Amino acid sequence: MVALMSIDLTRLRVFRAVLASGTVQAAAQHLGYSPSAVSQQLAALQRETGLTLLEKSGRGLAPTAAGQVLAQRSDEVMGALSRLETLAADLRDGRTGNVVIATVASVGESWIPKIAHTMREEFPEVVLTVDLNEHPMDASIQPDVDVCTEHPEQAIVPRAGYRRVSIHTEPYVLVVPKTHRFAAEPQVAMSQLQGEPLIDDSLARTTCGLILRTAFQASGITPHYVARTADHHGALAFVGAGVGLFIGPLLALDAAPDSVALVPLCEPVVQRRIVAYVREDSASNAAVRRVIELLREVAKTGSA
Repeated sequence: MVALMSIDLTRLRVFRAVLASGTVQAAAQHLGYSPSAVSQQLAALQRETGLTLLEKSGRGLAPTAAGQVLAQRSDEVMGALSRLETLAADLRDGRTGNVVIATVASVGESWIPKIAHTMREEFPEVVLTVDLNEHPMDASIQPDVDVCTEHPEQAIVPRAGYRRVSIHTEPYVLVVPKTHRFAAEPQVAMSQLQGEPLIDDSLARTTCGLILRTAFQASGITPHYVARTADHHGALAFVGAGVGLFIGPLLALDAAPDSVALVPLCEPVVQRRIVAYVREDSASNAAVRRVIELLREVAKTGSA
């Protein structure tokens, strides 16, 4: 019979902290330990695993190949432990559960508050935790519901441990100052934007950026960007100030100022899919099921 190895979770946390911090001294400061205590925990972890997990790299430490694999595989373990600790806290405080939702910003601003209001009435003991998924997230966090966007022309890639639920398909529209010649048009073809000053709100290689690049390529034009911002709020403000024009998904334009006009786009029609990935082991949870129902409801009617 093969003996199973037992890994001390405190030592594993210390190992992960050293990787994230780069040095024993920095990890000790972050953890509130002494450097010698951190070194002892690392040595004990290497003894109990029988692996060399770290090696010197300049003035710091870097993971060995085995250390990298252990760190990567530990993300799931630490995520499960975090959920278990949250469950224990909920039970201790008299709550019946915690639903973690990751979402794109536009859904988080427009839909999630309405959903949270209904959930508060129907599941008063459930705590909603909402985070943005458009920026790097802690790999140990595995949301119960992950609301994200997809390019409608790209193949669907299954996600391990999650089931995909289609929520909504929405168009992108052109945002222009009300004094612009396009403001009175019933629709604008993408090819008409050649040479127009544009505002880019996709600094990273986001799904939104990919959708727009594909649309520009299909229309045969090269976008002329005159300004770039980190989000749609900045882009809308730039349009309102007369800096340039902006193309964005309709849901992100709820906060558009009165000084701008929204004009439909055509040739091609630009769209994005909004989908939810539900964690398999949360799919039967009544509160999670209700969140999905409310997402579809607010997508269809505008209210939950």
